[in-house]
Amino acid sequence: MYRRLAGPPYLSDLPWQTVQVFWVDERLVPYDHADSNFGAAREDVLNRVPIPSHHLHPMPVQAGSEEGAVQYERKLKDFFQEARDGPLFDLVYLGVGKDGHTASLFPGQAVVGESDRWVLGVKGGDPLVPRLTLTLPVLNRTKRIIFMISGHEKAPVLKALWEDKDQSLPAGMIRPLYGELIWLVDRDAASLLPEG
Repeated sequence: MYRRLAGPPYLSDLPWQTVQVFWVDERLVPYDHADSNFGAAREDVLNRVPIPSHHLHPMPVQAGSEEGAVQYERKLKDFFQEARDGPLFDLVYLGVGKDGHTASLFPGQAVVGESDRWVLGVKGGDPLVPRLTLTLPVLNRTKRIIFMISGHEKAPVLKALWEDKDQSLPAGMIRPLYGELIWLVDRDAASLLPEG
């Protein structure tokens, strides 16, 4: 998806000079590490499009999880000054893990129920490293959310979310307050869903 955004027609048609990019979660590894979300986005799209560098707002990975969460929440509050309940994003891209996590909101962790903070430090996932994540109230204050899901290993969780409407999983708690939820799913991930 990122590489397509960096090519025609999006390279010339999108107003890159006005785009502001924030992150929904990040592993606390250096930006040049293979597990860095910012590093992957930079390599796949951000270095290939004419977006001003000061429009990129990566999560602070060097500060540690608690201080990093405080710093990023402050950055969001400074940028979205009029938003007392959280920023209002135009678009959020999310994935879904095999366990039903999204962003770095993992099943069974207390962070899933957080309602006051905008950003929290967590530990979970693969690799099992400290991370920063936006909270559900912040993610749901979005005009459009796109879930991108691919691979046969995601078929059981997609069935649980899509057909069984399992709202106990963090990904099942994503419900944009101001817009729409779009699912981009490949055939392998959709293999357990009914045809049609």
